Amino acid sequence: SNCDECDNSSFCNKCSPPYLLKDLNCVSDCGNGFINNSENTECIKCDDNCNKCETFNLSFCTKCHVNQVLFKGKCLVNCPNGFYVDENKECK
Repeated sequence: SNCDECDNSSFCNKCSPPYLLKDLNCVSDCGNGFINNSENTECIKCDDNCNKCETFNLSFCTKCHVNQVLFKGKCLVNCPNGFYVDENKECK
């Protein structure tokens, strides 16, 4: 019902704003592991290592999965030596 263009009743190709296209369905939020594209029309899958990522660099993480910390765009189990984890789960 939130679809502007479709192939059949099951698969959408373009969603009505503000909905986003994700796996041929229209969603209001891309969810974990995805980022909105620059036109804000569809969800793009981030690198598997990222919970959220940069739109133009899908392997540059901006948020990590649970039990991981963010360090210079990468998600790690622990911060490198000489760094500590802050309240945002980032290595400083």
